[in-house]
Amino acid sequence: MGTIRPATTKDLDALLVIEEAQFPETWSRRMLREEIENDGTRRYTVMDENGLVVGVLGLMFIEDDAHINTIATAPGFERRGI
Repeated sequence: MGTIRPATTKDLDALLVIEEAQFPETWSRRMLREEIENDGTRRYTVMDENGLVVGVLGLMFIEDDAHINTIATAPGFERRGI
């Protein structure tokens, strides 16, 4: 298994690949960057396997609630418990 770590803007290319492969309506690079950089109310976490981003989880916090903005795996890494 890989390493779970905070997403950074260096992960944008990998996150865009996941977006385009897994969702019919994708977020743009700008939208993803803004989400990652908004660490006041957002938390984006990736699963990194040897330098390859294979999963992402994005959360948004509103008062006492947490909302899942995104959760997905990279193409070919589905059904592996990531």
